[in-house]
Amino acid sequence: MPENDTAKMDRVVRIFAGIADEMDCAIDLSHHTRKGPAGLGESDYAIEDMRGAVAVRDALRAVRILNFLSKADAEGAGVPELERTSYFRIDRGKGNYSAPAKNAVWRKFTSVDLPNGDNVGVVIPWTFPGADGQPSPEKAEADRKAENVFLDILRRLTLAGRTVSERGPNNAPHVFSHEREAKLTKVGKSALAAAMRRLFDAGRIRIESYSSAGHQANKIVEV
Repeated sequence: MPENDTAKMDRVVRIFAGIADEMDCAIDLSHHTRKGPAGLGESDYAIEDMRGAVAVRDALRAVRILNFLSKADAEGAGVPELERTSYFRIDRGKGNYSAPAKNAVWRKFTSVDLPNGDNVGVVIPWTFPGADGQPSPEKAEADRKAENVFLDILRRLTLAGRTVSERGPNNAPHVFSHEREAKLTKVGKSALAAAMRRLFDAGRIRIESYSSAGHQANKIVEV
């Protein structure tokens, strides 16, 4: 049947519903999503992104949507960019109740060696770092790296007479994310913002007032 023909696709999905009723069973239908709009970058898929006629999604009682680990979540979890598509999130599609990253249901693709020597790919449960109260070693290392990058850039800019602040146009995470140290280590703005909060909490950086063109301003300094 043409997937965009609402009446015909309704007939198809009702066949499966009839089988489920007669056999007293559940039926799981796997369905593709359409491609996202060009130029909008990466975004999560929702139930509205199912391909074809809406008759399919309207007839379903429950919908699960699979989304790969996003760049932002990968950064927060300490997962390298090249590995993030090995992780995916399972969302409830009906009602669009997508849980925050730490509370969502996650799975991971991994390889397993069998006794006969074969190596096969399997899916295993995965806990988003911090969801169980304990960051993973990868997340802890990523946090340390972000803090070191933050401090390295702060020291260099301070020596060059440049100031940054906690907020505003000179917001440190925004400014630092464009500097060479951040680009070389692939530490993004969100990781730098989290690092800044941890460094404030640890007392390793503080806000200091200074006079600029006759006005009082604030800057971040290392303790």
